[in-house]
Amino acid sequence: MSQPGRELLCKTTEMGFFAADFILGHVLLFIMFPLIMIPYVDTAHSVMLFWLRPSRQIRPPIYTAKQTKLRRRRVTRFSVLYFIMMIFFLAMVVGPVATSKSTYSIYTIAFSFTNVLQRAFLSLLSTASIFR
Repeated sequence: MSQPGRELLCKTTEMGFFAADFILGHVLLFIMFPLIMIPYVDTAHSVMLFWLRPSRQIRPPIYTAKQTKLRRRRVTRFSVLYFIMMIFFLAMVVGPVATSKSTYSIYTIAFSFTNVLQRAFLSLLSTASIFR
């Protein structure tokens, strides 16, 4: 294998890994969304992780008015981005199901699978008889 061919193979593999990580990360984020919306769950999680005593629990930081305004703007911006990504991922999953013309049942899927297997087996038999 030549060096450019090897590079193409490596880059294609890396892009596949990146795409899988990207999709898995977003799916996990969407699944955790209801838990994140529970008030003070982040504090409870930190207490569980660090085994803090009630007297040594995590206190919220004190921000200036400018920092509070910047944080609020950042939360708004990323919330809009989050919901756009959620709508996009839901459209990718729900869209093909909603727009399909035919309804698939277990029987039609199983029948088409066995049909493909039978054709493959018959083509294997027909090519095997040439070499005999």
